[in-house]
Amino acid sequence: MAGDAPSSEEPSSPRSGQGSPSWEPYRPPQKGGGGVLRRYAFSITVGIAALAAGALIYFAPTRLAPEQSASLPTSDERRATLSVSSEPPGAVVIVGADTVGTTPVNNHRLSPGAYLVTVDQQDSGSRDTVVTLSTGESTAFTSRFSQGEPSP
Repeated sequence: MAGDAPSSEEPSSPRSGQGSPSWEPYRPPQKGGGGVLRRYAFSITVGIAALAAGALIYFAPTRLAPEQSASLPTSDERRATLSVSSEPPGAVVIVGADTVGTTPVNNHRLSPGAYLVTVDQQDSGSRDTVVTLSTGESTAFTSRFSQGEPSP
């Protein structure tokens, strides 16, 4: 029974030292390498998903948009008009920050709202008026300048 007795010799193994277990880090198989597609598969998938979502939003069918009902007014009915005249004629008319023209100004179309209207006569000064326009409303006014009136 010589084979049953423990021996003091260690069998030859790839151990680093006496009594320490053998350990090697995992190394994935190097067959073919996997290439760029395998390495960047997650990034490519996320990019394609983002492009698909963007395409769905951009090319969404128009049937998902709310339908316009026949009761909505047309663009002309949603506008208001403003007519301005002056005595003497030829004064510059400014609505908000836009120069509209010289008096007489007839049926200038504006969106409903409040506007500062300035009528500026070169020698006689200017007149400021706040005009509030409603949908479909027409408003007209006249600014009178006297020839001897000094400019403010």
